[in-house]
Amino acid sequence: MKQLMTLLLTIFLTGFINLSYAQSEYLMMEKGKVFKYKYGNVYSAGQVNEDMIVKIDVLNTTKMIGGKEYLTVQSSTGSDGNFSVIMTSYTRFANDGTVYTILEDEMDKETVMLKAPLKVGDFWEDKGYGGETSSKKILGFNGSITTPTATYSDCLVLETKENGALSKSYFKKNVGMVATTVTVGGTEKIFIYLLED
Repeated sequence: MKQLMTLLLTIFLTGFINLSYAQSEYLMMEKGKVFKYKYGNVYSAGQVNEDMIVKIDVLNTTKMIGGKEYLTVQSSTGSDGNFSVIMTSYTRFANDGTVYTILEDEMDKETVMLKAPLKVGDFWEDKGYGGETSSKKILGFNGSITTPTATYSDCLVLETKENGALSKSYFKKNVGMVATTVTVGGTEKIFIYLLED
């Protein structure tokens, strides 16, 4: 169970981080911006610390890699006032709108996380974190999801399949990513959701 939780958190973080520098109405990111997410009730009580928060910090710094400028994004887990950085990545937004990323511990591997322009049905594969093949597909732009804090409609829905896990990320215009779900026993359940927008 712990390995599955780690895999799902990695999928969430790389999905969020890798989409984070795209300047579009679905991905509201800027230097200095902080996003906080809370775990949903995917598993039975005790499997996830109910007070744990995932914090995404878009730092004020950039990094030049291979002659290209990347935004620096740190992901941390913990609770308010006590966070530990678990992942740093570097993300760039190409002229055509495609989003690329490099994870700090895999500096030789740039991956495509979102192909532009955004179109329903677009499908692509790439090597995910740790070398696993990840497939992504844009399911639509009219997804709806209700989280413990809000209901969102007209969302871009991005499906990710990696290492046997199926997840969906929901992006709301002018807000950004609002939730990621996982399919457990054939049922879609909230894995992580935005605390405030």
